[in-house]
Amino acid sequence: MEEDILAGEARTLNDSLGYILAVIGSVLLSFGATALQRDGVCLALAGDSAGARAAQDRVRRLRLLAGAILIGALGYFLCLALRAAEESAGTPEAEASARANLWASFLVLLAALIRFLDLKPGQRAA
Repeated sequence: MEEDILAGEARTLNDSLGYILAVIGSVLLSFGATALQRDGVCLALAGDSAGARAAQDRVRRLRLLAGAILIGALGYFLCLALRAAEESAGTPEAEASARANLWASFLVLLAALIRFLDLKPGQRAA
């Protein structure tokens, strides 16, 4: 029985590592989008408005991709927080910690969703 519990925890940790890599990938995509946005501003300053618009469109697509990846990963971590909240029943300290982590996971996911939904077509990529 204890081996089954440990095997489940090992699977959860392996999955968590994968989702952490997804978060890192999302950050790297955002970094690339910001660098591309800088290049677009430089093109606009140089008078190349067509190049600047093309860069802006690529920035938006990169930010959409980064946001989608991030939302998926944060959804996984919210599910983990929900599971931890269920499993902590009966231990006041564990319940309080699980509740705080659940709220934190929810709020972080909500913030990512708000940012993602703000990336409307034709909107300036900021």
